[in-house]
Amino acid sequence: MSQATLKAKISLDRTAFNRGLNQAVSDSKRMARKVSSSVGGAFGKGMKLAGTASLVAGVGAVGVGVSLLGKSITEAMDMETMEVQMATLLGSMEKAQTRLGQLTEFAATTPFDIPEVVKASKMLEVFAGETLSTGAGLRMIGDVASGAGVEFQGAAMWAGRLYDALKSGRPAGEALARFQEMGVISGEVRSNIESLSKSGMGAEAWAEATKAFDRFKGSMDGLSETMAGRISNLKDSMGGLFRAIGKPI
Repeated sequence: MSQATLKAKISLDRTAFNRGLNQAVSDSKRMARKVSSSVGGAFGKGMKLAGTASLVAGVGAVGVGVSLLGKSITEAMDMETMEVQMATLLGSMEKAQTRLGQLTEFAATTPFDIPEVVKASKMLEVFAGETLSTGAGLRMIGDVASGAGVEFQGAAMWAGRLYDALKSGRPAGEALARFQEMGVISGEVRSNIESLSKSGMGAEAWAEATKAFDRFKGSMDGLSETMAGRISNLKDSMGGLFRAIGKPI
């Protein structure tokens, strides 16, 4: 949709609000005049105050409506941007929309919001493909991030780099050191992984890493039950509602 069309649409919506507001004010004033002439000036003054209250309420309704419309448009635009970026990465818009649908469901049941989840998935897609960018792999990394108290995108980057290094036979020391600093793996586990990797046993080394990651299993579920997690899930749900409203615009 062009900017001109969007502005026109918002203008029409505001015109409808203003038309209803003007009608409410007009009706209130007419009633105030009638009551004033029949039962006296004192009661008429009260109705005039009621008319003023209607005006204030109407103005407030217009402001809320415009605010909600703006929020809906913003949410829809953000999702459209993520779809285009994901389509470039996955090769088609259909695949991108399917992936974003999966990630939206994932975010709705975890302490992470949709932008965080999408960034992490994109990072993992580059390094490890669907092995880690969706499904059980993505959940494993999310649990690690939750349990270790680190950002999802950061955990995703280092997990992806570790997977890629072990798979391709390159040194994985930097990624292993980072996970050790996070408290995700011990020095002993790190030594085992490095030993297996140097012996050309990349698959076995990755299995050793995932075994260490598995001790964080369920961490996202635990955080989702906290106040912060519930608020995050509520925001995701409201975001979905706003996107549904804004998408047709």
